[in-house]
Amino acid sequence: MTLIASCAPADDSLELAEHELVVCGDGPTVEGIDVSQWQATINWDAVGASGIRFAIVRIGDGLGGDTQFTANWAGARRVGLLRGAYQFFRPSRDVNAQADIVIAAVGMLAPGDLPVTIDVEAPSPGVTPAQYTAAIHTWVDRVTAGTGRAPIVYTGRYYWDPYVASSDFAGLPLWHAQYTTAACPNINDRWSDWAFWQYTSTGSVPGISGNVDRDIWNGTYETLQTLAGVAACTAHCEGTTIVDASCGRGDCAAFGATCAEDGPGARCVFFACPSLGDATVCVDEMTLGNCHDGAITTGDCSAFASYCSTAGAAPMSARCVSVFCVPSADAVPVAHDICLPNGQLAHCNADGAPEGARDCDVGTACVGDAAGATCLDPSA
Repeated sequence: MTLIASCAPADDSLELAEHELVVCGDGPTVEGIDVSQWQATINWDAVGASGIRFAIVRIGDGLGGDTQFTANWAGARRVGLLRGAYQFFRPSRDVNAQADIVIAAVGMLAPGDLPVTIDVEAPSPGVTPAQYTAAIHTWVDRVTAGTGRAPIVYTGRYYWDPYVASSDFAGLPLWHAQYTTAACPNINDRWSDWAFWQYTSTGSVPGISGNVDRDIWNGTYETLQTLAGVAACTAHCEGTTIVDASCGRGDCAAFGATCAEDGPGARCVFFACPSLGDATVCVDEMTLGNCHDGAITTGDCSAFASYCSTAGAAPMSARCVSVFCVPSADAVPVAHDICLPNGQLAHCNADGAPEGARDCDVGTACVGDAAGATCLDPSA
């Protein structure tokens, strides 16, 4: 933790100055997101390939549920992200019932699951700070017993002191909310440090349409793994297989990928998309793949009498070419005329696609081979 000089004016009291100390991270950070039904359906494969390492998904608001929780909870795990869950807490409603909703949603947390989060930011007319504090205690105790881990507290400096004003939870990890372009946040001084920082609500991530909350973890990926109950990943690749049960991956080839060593561990990457960025590639000789930030969608060239070729194309750029225009996958497409199987004369353009197909005139027929074709009188 690094403390930066107070932002308070010189004539402010020491108490106010302490409230406004800016707390920087300890060094490395890890990028993540938090999501809810407001992000609609998420392409988790694209998110998992984007460099995001953790995702925290909403269980619901008070006694209500989030329509996307089940899909998001499963999707984040499926693509190998460390995952967490949060509930928007309503202190004026049945606290035990809210805690039970959380427990029913996540159960006893497994390796790879972050502690659940209580989201403390709900307007609560008529609830005193002492009552708010007592309600949080009840929720925290019940959820700790039901999930096996003490939770995280999400709040902002602007909210905690006016409505809760308690130091009772300083031993729990703080997820601080502050949207700013500043390099370091100024947290509520009931905590001495922050674990997570939600730094924007207008972030952008592949696989999610529109805005998404972006977060960082204050530490290395290995320390985040520890919080999620897993040993630091020290896996390595043996062929297409990730070796190290603690990483929970196995054979990458089972879903059309290969193994790549990544820092202190290893990960599965698509054969055709070994790096981030956009590319068009051949997954196999009949399948075209479109890569975006490591995620891939495929199309079948054979569906329209073509095959996939990179011949003559720029690196990481492929296309479907017609079997009628370029009979060999190794050949470079060249503009020429051909005879189609139905007897029509067509022109193959330099991209390998046939165009302008037409019947020959009466008394003539299409004659020629891959080198060129024309309409001739077959008796001549």
